[in-house]
Amino acid sequence: MQTTSRQLGRVDPNFSKKTIFKKDRGYNDLAIRRGLCMLYLIVILTKKMFEQYRRRYRHYCTVASLYLWSIAAGTIKRIKDYTPEKKEE
Repeated sequence: MQTTSRQLGRVDPNFSKKTIFKKDRGYNDLAIRRGLCMLYLIVILTKKMFEQYRRRYRHYCTVASLYLWSIAAGTIKRIKDYTPEKKEE
């Protein structure tokens, strides 16, 4: 039995152009910001700092965002969140 390309489905030709780690959308994604803070031990991540990291990962945006989401979720045990907890008054 032969399988044709139509049976396998179509691949989106613009897939490589889509990115999750965009300038505006990425900074507003709390999991990406938290993952960056946990990975690089940053207490406060400014937009300027975020832009520097975004440019560093520009060729691997989607993969980087998946790893940062994983870090923020706590699935990597060696990376901890060192952000100070808010004290209740």
